Amino acid sequence: VGRQRGIFAPLLLMTSFWIGGCQSPAIQSEEMAGSDARWRITGQAGPVSLRSPGQSLWQRAIPGVRIVPGSQIATSDGSRLELASAGDEVTASGPSRITLPDAGQNGVRVRQNAGSLRYQVQSAPKRRFEVKTPHFSTVVKGTSFLVSIDRASSAVVVDEGRVLIVNPDGEPLGELTAGQTGRMAAYLGAAFEVSTAASPTFESAEPG
Repeated sequence: VGRQRGIFAPLLLMTSFWIGGCQSPAIQSEEMAGSDARWRITGQAGPVSLRSPGQSLWQRAIPGVRIVPGSQIATSDGSRLELASAGDEVTASGPSRITLPDAGQNGVRVRQNAGSLRYQVQSAPKRRFEVKTPHFSTVVKGTSFLVSIDRASSAVVVDEGRVLIVNPDGEPLGELTAGQTGRMAAYLGAAFEVSTAASPTFESAEPG
């Protein structure tokens, strides 16, 4: 077990919710989106909501659409969502909340505020894929890993490859390899702990 200490704000659980509505700028048909690298919904089961940048209302997600950069996504109990973009894949299961990368930023930077999401990242030279949580960020170039956030802690489980863990100031906390889990409790002064543990189990809902 390896430990490095840092000071982090307590985790605020962001509750997912469902609001139906008509289509807004958060999503566009593939004909409108063209051949850009926006995220696309490739599978869905149960309620999924989207909210575009600067919008106050949530809308119902529609399978197959491409999503405006910077949009927020919320899933609920029993939901399962699959997203894809330029060879990368993200799967959310159960209640979760994420914000997709903004347009024009360097690399790919996903903000995950709650829930469990599995990431399959395509390897590419000089490319950075980052998942930011309330406690730390995971930085990878090509790997498969799971990030899980609840009231008690934030955790990352590595299936393949290597994942660098950094604090909000960009300082390294440790590096995880396949089969390792990194966890940080949701209290002031918590340590980042590394261990070998099984991956959390996703819910059984099947995407349509």
